[in-house]
Amino acid sequence: MDKESKEILEKTEKLIDALKHTKNYQEVQTIKEEMKQNQELLDQIEIVKQCQKEYIRSQKDEKKKRKLEEEQQKLEAHLLYQTYQSALEKVDQEYRKVEEKLNQFFESIL
Repeated sequence: MDKESKEILEKTEKLIDALKHTKNYQEVQTIKEEMKQNQELLDQIEIVKQCQKEYIRSQKDEKKKRKLEEEQQKLEAHLLYQTYQSALEKVDQEYRKVEEKLNQFFESIL
């Protein structure tokens, strides 16, 4: 790898590191740690995952779909999960802005 390529990779690593140190990213990490300590929430997440598997295995049976939707609603009603989703959306928006800038650059040189 030539010097310029190494430089670009180093700058990319710095960008990633900077994104990881944003307030929004740190908030997501904090909430994830809180979620790991909440057994009720972890159990509901597992129930949703199991329902998803059953729904797919059933070749999208309507009864399994309703059960999945019910369990998903229970998960989404959990305040900590709502907080996590909101924080994650903020991080996603930041990442999309970076992605958009990179796409604009690459499109301009093609």
